[in-house]
This record gives sequence, structure tokens and C-alpha cells, in this order.
Amino acid sequence: MLYDTVQHVPKGWELVKSAWVPRKMVSNNVLIRMRFPQRSRITREWHKEVEPAGHGKRQQPGTLRRLLLVRVIGSGGRAYDEDNLIGGAKLLIDALVVNHWLLNDTPKHLDLAKPAQERGPHEGVAWYLMQEALEEASGPQVGT
Repeated sequence: MLYDTVQHVPKGWELVKSAWVPRKMVSNNVLIRMRFPQRSRITREWHKEVEPAGHGKRQQPGTLRRLLLVRVIGSGGRAYDEDNLIGGAKLLIDALVVNHWLLNDTPKHLDLAKPAQERGPHEGVAWYLMQEALEEASGPQVGT
């Protein structure tokens, strides 16, 4: 199962945070048709699902972070098309910004990997936040 492992972290990237959210991801079609009070309530609930980033984990200016989402479809659920899946991810992305894991959701700061879907025993969302690995400078030592 993809959401049980972090083997999908590409070379040159390091895992910053991964988490399981036992909450149904609302499709974009449903999300855009919600009334404001209902959408606000769901948005607040998603903000509570993501813990605040500590000072050492906040995104630094000029860095790029990659987000991979895996929507786990419980019994009786249907797969979303790609547009609904990406649009439904907006609530989680906003929660990551509010809780300081991301500076903002622009392409300059966030690379959203193509979300995946798979069947599982419980409905929810697994998410993995990665950043480019910092390479150490390895040059000749001066003065030796």
C-alpha cells in the first residue's frame, strides 16, 4: 500500500512530515456547491487536523516543497476524476499554509505531485510533505 510507506520519496528530496487524516476528502464538485457556513466549518475542521509546524520545520523563503496526497477510498466509495481530486485537496493545502508548513500555495513554494487513490479499510487521506535535500559544499579546504 502506497500510504503505508515513504519509499516514494524521490532522490534529492527529504521527507519533512507525513500524516494520516481519517477524514473524507470532499470532491471539488461538492466543495464549490457548498454554502459558505458549511464550507467554513469543514475548512476549520481540516485546519485542526494538521498540527502546527515547529520553528525548525517551517518552510524557508526560496525553498520548494513537494506535496503528495493519497486518497484512501473506504468501502462503497468511488474514485474521483483528477480534477475533483486536485480541487478537493485545496482544504488540506490551505491547512498546511495556515499551520506554517508552507509559506503559501503558489508554484514558487509548492510542487503538488499527482495525487493518488487506492482502496483501503478506512477512508482518509495520507499526505507526505518533502523538500529538496540540502547538499553540503564539498570543496578544497583553504589553509591546509
